[in-house]
Amino acid sequence: SQSRYLNESGKNELIYNFYSAWSPPIEAIKRISAKFPKLNFILSYHEPGMNFRGMFEAKNGENVSDEEWTMGEDELRELGYLEEE
Repeated sequence: SQSRYLNESGKNELIYNFYSAWSPPIEAIKRISAKFPKLNFILSYHEPGMNFRGMFEAKNGENVSDEEWTMGEDELRELGYLEEE
C-alpha cells in the first residue's frame, strides 16, 4: 500500500508513504537525492517487529543525518501496535 499527498500547511513539500518488506531504502534515497540536488529527502521508518525506528536525511547524494533508536511503549502505542492502557 502506498499513498501520496501534498502538505496543505503552506510548506513546499511532498510526502510519499509506502511499505517495504525489507530494511529502510537508505541507499535508494541517496541515489534519488543525487538526481535532484536542490531537494531534501527525509526518510522516516519504523519496524515494530524488530523494535526499531529511525530517520534518515539526504541532499545531493550525501547523508545529512542518520538516526536510529529502540522504540518505547509510547511509540508502539502511537503506531497502533500496543493497546491503550
